[in-house]
Formats: sequence, structure tokens, C-alpha cells
Amino acid sequence: MGGRHNSDSSIISRIPTVREDSEDVELSHIVWRAQTTTAFPIPPLRSQSDTSTTSAPSQLERGREDSAVSLPAYQRRDPAYQRRDSLAPSLLAKARGSSPARSPTRVPLTSDDSCRTLVNDSEGSDIVAANKIAKEQNAIATDEKLLDFHKVVASNLEPDPEQEAQRRVNLDAQREALNQQQPTLKALREWANYEGKFAKAGPVRTLFSRLWHEAPSVPSEEKLISLAHHYFKPRGHIRVEVCDFGDGRAEHFTTTLGEVQRCWQEKPDWASVRWIHVPLSIGLIHSSVEDLFLHAGPSVGKQFKHGGQPGWPYLTTQTLSVHSREHFKEARDVFMLLKSKFPSISAKLDKTTFEGDNNKNLYDDIVWRADHLGTSMRFWDLAESDMSWQLAEGVGLGMCGPHSGLKPVDRHIDEQMLTRHPFYRKAQLVRDPFRCFHRADGCLLTLGPATGVNYLERRLEKFLQEPPESIFDNKDASALGQVWQTFSKTGTSTWHQDTVEWFLVYLMTEIEATPHTISQGNNAPSIHQGYQVIVKDLKRRRFDKWQRYESIKLVRDYITCTDELTLIVQMYAQKVDFFSRLKKDCQQFEAEETKTPNNPLGKSAVARIDWAVGVVEEEYVILEAMLQDLKISMSALFQLRSIEQNELAVVADSQNKAILVFTGVTIVFLPLSFFTSYYGMNLRGIANTSKTENYFWAVCGTVGFFLVLVTVLIAFRHKLELLFRRTMSDEGEEDNV
Repeated sequence: MGGRHNSDSSIISRIPTVREDSEDVELSHIVWRAQTTTAFPIPPLRSQSDTSTTSAPSQLERGREDSAVSLPAYQRRDPAYQRRDSLAPSLLAKARGSSPARSPTRVPLTSDDSCRTLVNDSEGSDIVAANKIAKEQNAIATDEKLLDFHKVVASNLEPDPEQEAQRRVNLDAQREALNQQQPTLKALREWANYEGKFAKAGPVRTLFSRLWHEAPSVPSEEKLISLAHHYFKPRGHIRVEVCDFGDGRAEHFTTTLGEVQRCWQEKPDWASVRWIHVPLSIGLIHSSVEDLFLHAGPSVGKQFKHGGQPGWPYLTTQTLSVHSREHFKEARDVFMLLKSKFPSISAKLDKTTFEGDNNKNLYDDIVWRADHLGTSMRFWDLAESDMSWQLAEGVGLGMCGPHSGLKPVDRHIDEQMLTRHPFYRKAQLVRDPFRCFHRADGCLLTLGPATGVNYLERRLEKFLQEPPESIFDNKDASALGQVWQTFSKTGTSTWHQDTVEWFLVYLMTEIEATPHTISQGNNAPSIHQGYQVIVKDLKRRRFDKWQRYESIKLVRDYITCTDELTLIVQMYAQKVDFFSRLKKDCQQFEAEETKTPNNPLGKSAVARIDWAVGVVEEEYVILEAMLQDLKISMSALFQLRSIEQNELAVVADSQNKAILVFTGVTIVFLPLSFFTSYYGMNLRGIANTSKTENYFWAVCGTVGFFLVLVTVLIAFRHKLELLFRRTMSDEGEEDNV
């Protein structure tokens, strides 16, 4: 975890031991959590009854398979544990078709979200199976991490060495490729800034500036094409994730969009579900991929009539994630500059648009669809689907067609108020469409741009430095990666139903509940906590001493923060509504289900939705209250500034009266001073000069005229430039006619 100053063994040694003494357990648990989540180590705390430091929880870690273990006091009092304990016997009896013989004995709860095995002594085989699954578990489900946080710490200290090594190799290769493109991007930006500066200047200023400043050189075409392909790959080279899940088995591999059609035509016999994720936003290729996928299978899966849209029974939502502000701006700069400033480069890129495409009929479908919609198939038009939306961009929830995709118009990146918080200073909060399509044969297709960081923790800046295309490999940052890792060792063994609909609901609840700080035990400020600091600072600045232009800056900050919170609150309101509609579908599915649950004690789809609703509603209520408070504060700011303006008006009125008296005196004495000075001049009385009065006026009058002329030109230069541009545009229109 971020900010550790202790060795792995010392941290493990401070995990609280499970004892019946509730005070010692809770006190040790607090010290352990503080030591693993703060930047500075806390000395081990000693209890009065024990002079040694606390040790690792041997019973909880080992999970003895044939005997009962008491849970810590802070977990025994949790209502969730009590509720699950009471439901376990009836669920087990229902699965076996009999009534429970006697009260079950408590055994350790497994870390998986769906495996909750509480059985009696006669059910030893179930205990063995449940603990075997728990031991094989590769990741802890998000909704259980706070309950099994000691396992989260252990996972952080001892990650899978093989997976971590491979991830590091991939990261190093991608960072090396990025570093090679940085000089080209820097040169391109310098040239664009130089050209943009003179585009806004007048002709005179442009002429003198170009004489004094040397224009930056433009990178070569080969470098610019390489830069474009780094940020926006040819369509056939886009990375695609494929995950297969079967009973006790799961496999993951990556392919490309150029080979994706083979993946959805069939899946392995042992796999119940094949999940294909394509990082594309709404656009032309997006529509072609989803259409070909749906028509490649036997039939559609169960229809989400409430969760979907009328006539469109598929799940569509929006995700909120955190991206690197620098990388977000780099991609936007490359897109806008190369598309608008270099037509020759764009023409060459058009030839590489479908490079690497080996699909049977994807290209033909795109050609037909482009003709049907009257859109273009050029490189940059299709690359728009690679970019995420800023908060103020995009559309609401609904059935979106190809024309609903992102249409960036300039290089501008919103200056978010959230970046003023130290924790989010390098972050950009973005929104992305996320769409899911499932078939009756167990295949699931998800489409959405390359997601950013979903889980907020102290290593956020480190995660933001990772390339977006590799974020899937980081389960601590990506919700999609977390879903794969959760079932990578157990497959469908822990699923309540081994169906594509259950997995789809699990996936949607996981990604829709983000961004949150649950992943690492709330060791970082959440989104609403970050905005709370910003709002508190804005409210404090209302009472600062009046300064010129400061009120304008403050009002702009208020408006910016209000706009951001309004959009975020709207998204959370849409999430709550989406889950309420989705829950109706899942309740209907469970009522119509005749098949025995794959894991009767596993968490159902409705239970997952209830957890996600709890997370989303909590954030929604806090953000909505904060938004209302901010609006009231802004109204009070306007009232306060109005009172200040009235006070300043009174002061200005007294000053105007004093100036009026001074002006009257000046009107009387200024002409007298002029005439006495003028007629009092005697040029002939000046020693060693033979100049006349005519010479005086010839020199001084000419100099005075040019001084006045230059002053007027400078004072009215903006209006003159505007008049000049209008004249030039009128002449151009006449020439065209």
C-alpha cells in the first residue's frame, strides 16, 4: 500500500489476532489499519494484558476445514454477517431438498462475493469444497474487501509474481514507445502554438513578429504518421480482451479487432460464458461490431425489458472514471492538430485505416453502413471513437446511434475544479458510454473506450502514468480487470447462476459503482470528499477583502464547480434509476428460473444490485446536498457583492463631487494659463538663435501631430484590425462571386 515504511513481515505481524477479547481485537485492528494506510508508521500498540505485539490471524488465514472458528468481535456485530448466518441453513436445505437437522456451526467466511458456506459437522465435504475455493481465490470481490481487508493487505504484499512480472514487461515496452513519441509531440505543439499566436494577431504585428522570431520546424511526415498511430491505432490493431469462464476454470487472452470475428463465432465447450471487451466508443465501427456479433449467434439472451430501452433490450449506461490529464490532452492535441493542419498526412493515414483487418465481413458492413448513414470512413472520423468524453460532452443514457459519438471541435480541455485538490492534481474526470450485448449461447460483448482508473487509492498518480490500453491488467485500478481477476481461478464455481445474464449484472454493478475508495479500505479521498474541500475553500473566499477582478474569478470558480457537480449528480441519478429498472428484470428472471442455482449460497444478481445501489445512493445523496449548498452559497455571494457595490457607489459619489469642484477650477484657469504661456513666448529673446515663430510651429506642430496620430492608432488598434479583416473578407466574397 502507498506510503509504507515497514517490511512485509512487520506489517503481517501487526494484523490482529482473532480473540474473544473484543476490546483488544478492536484496538489492535485500529493500529494495524493505521499502519497500513497512512504515510507514517505508528509504533506497535501493547495491551495491558499482553506485552507482545499482535500477531497474524492464524485461524482466519488458515481457515480450518473441519472445526469451527469464532469471528472477531467487530465482524460478529456486523448485521450482514448475522443476516447471512440466519439465511444459510434454509438456503442449504432448499438446495438439498430437505430441512436442516440442527443449527450449523460457524466456520470462516470465504473472501469471495458469492461463496458463503456455513455448515454443520455432518457437512464436511461442503466445508472442504468451500475452503478449497477460498484458497484458490485470486482476488477479493469489491463488496467484501472491507470485511476481509487483511487479505487485501496480504495480496498487496505478495502479488502473483508471474502476472506482476509480465505486467511490468508490458508497461516498460509501452512507456518506451511513449518516450520515443514525446520529441515529435513537443515539436508539433511548439509549431501549433507559434502559428496560433499569429493567427489572432493583426497584419502589422504578425509581420514584425515573424521578422524577429524564428518559426519552429515541423516534424517530418514519417514522424507525424508514427505519432498518429501511437495514440490512434489502425482499426485492425486495436487490442481486444477475451475471457472464458467455466466450472472451476477460466482463461484470458488478448487479440485484435482485426481478428475479433473469430472469437464470437464460437466458444470453448467447457466455457459457460465468453466475455469479449472491445475498447470502442459510439461510432460507425461500434455499430458494425455489435450488429455482426448479434447476428453471429443463435439468438439473443434474456431480454432486459426494464433495464434496456423500449425496443432495445440491451444494457447501456455511462461510466465515470479518472484519466491522466496530461495523456488526455496529448491525445486531443494529436487528433485536432493532425486532422485540421496536415491534409497530406490525413490522406496517407486514410490508407492505413483498416490495416490488420482479417475479419470476414466487418469491412463490407462498415462500407454499407457509412453509405447508409452518409458518413465518412476516413481515419480521423473513425478514430473519434477512441477518445473519452469530458464531463460537458456526450449525450445522456439511451439508444445511441453512430451519429451520437464524440465530435471534438478544438484542443480545449476543461479546467476542472477537482484538480485543485492535491490528490487529484494530475487527474481528469471523464465519462464514457458502456454498452453490453449478450446472446443465448453465453457470449457477451462489451464496448466502451479504454477506461481510466476506477478505484481511487493512494497510488492514483502511479496508476495514471500507466498507458490506458494496459490498465485492464491492473486489478487495483480497473473495474474490468478486477472482474476478470475475481474469477480467474474459480471460474463459474462461485456464481449463483452460471449464466451470461448473471455475469452481465455482476459486471454492470462493479463498473457502475465506481469510482470509489473501497478497494484499499478508504485510504484516499473520494470524489465527494475532494469536492468538499473545494466547496469549503470557495465559501471561505466569499469573505476575503475586495480586490479588483477577484470577484469575477470567484464567480467563475463557483459557476465551474456548480456545472461539474450538476453533471456528476445527474449521472448518479441516472445510475440509481438504471439499477432500479435492472432490478425488476433480475427479479423476473429469478421468478421464472427453473434450473437449480449453480451455487445456492452465492450472491444473486438482485443482491449484487442492492449492494451497488447502496454505494451509488450514498454518493448521490452527499453530492446532491453539496450541490444545493453550493448554489445557496453562490446566491449569498451575489448578495454580499451587491452590498459591497452599493458601498463603493457611495464612496465613488463623494469622490465625483470633489472631482467636479476640481474640474470647475480647471475650466476657469486652463485657458488663462494657455494664452499667457503662448503670448509670453519670445523666440528672438533666446540667445544664439535666429529661428522665427514659423519655424517653431513647423517643427513642434509636425511632431505633435504624429504623436497624436500614433496615440490614436494604438488606442483604437482593435477596432481598426476588425475593420481591416471585415474589408478583406468582403473583398474575398466579391472575388468568389
